[in-house]
Amino acid sequence: MRKGLLIRVGIDSSKESGSWVAPVNPLTNEFAYVPIIELNQSILKKDFADFVEPCQKLGKPLRPFTKGETAHLDPDFSYLTYGDICGQQLNGKISYRGSPLLALNEDDLIVFYSSLDPRKTQGFEKSELIYAIIGIYILAMKPRRAVDLFPDHRLGDENAHTRVTYTEADIIATAKHSISGRLSRCIPIGELIPSGNTGAKRYFLKSDLFHKWGGFSLETNALRSYISNVAGLCHSFEMPKNFTRGSRS
Repeated sequence: MRKGLLIRVGIDSSKESGSWVAPVNPLTNEFAYVPIIELNQSILKKDFADFVEPCQKLGKPLRPFTKGETAHLDPDFSYLTYGDICGQQLNGKISYRGSPLLALNEDDLIVFYSSLDPRKTQGFEKSELIYAIIGIYILAMKPRRAVDLFPDHRLGDENAHTRVTYTEADIIATAKHSISGRLSRCIPIGELIPSGNTGAKRYFLKSDLFHKWGGFSLETNALRSYISNVAGLCHSFEMPKNFTRGSRS
């Protein structure tokens, strides 16, 4: 049975992801994709120069803090790759965040979403962020560990995880050309609603989409899925065919 993952990517307001939110025009759904900052010592460096103009065009100049920083460009829509870690030290403990990637196979689905800032759009008064799908991958092969893809441990420009000194914890997924990539216009999927006993508002997947997509296998007891968190938050589609069917309708 076909499998699918919904994964949060891109710069956001959390300190570890850049403390900034990329802009979107909510009237047209045009958006800027800006990656997080690379925290590891990168040997093959990517800067933020390519992301300056898209942000400027949408009325929110890229913050100066990115000048001189290296971008952790992941997903890399030029090469149609995405990487993550499984079994590596992260924030003081071993992270298995990328383990769902290892369960995927050729033709399985990865759907990327980001938090985006609409507040610089003239005439748009709402102050909420927009959570939206920004890219879709149909996998070209089963994701593999970087050391298996490159037994000679060569560095590769194909992905952020191969531009640094990688280990067996680094996993790389590669998508099919012509049917995968970055969207030209994002697809909003989130809404801000009260959560828990305190009534504090949080961003959740829209109720109609949660039910249309069949929910998520890691949240079988949850009425809705909480989607605002740091980059890398991952949900497994319970019925990915419902997502692809709904996307075509």
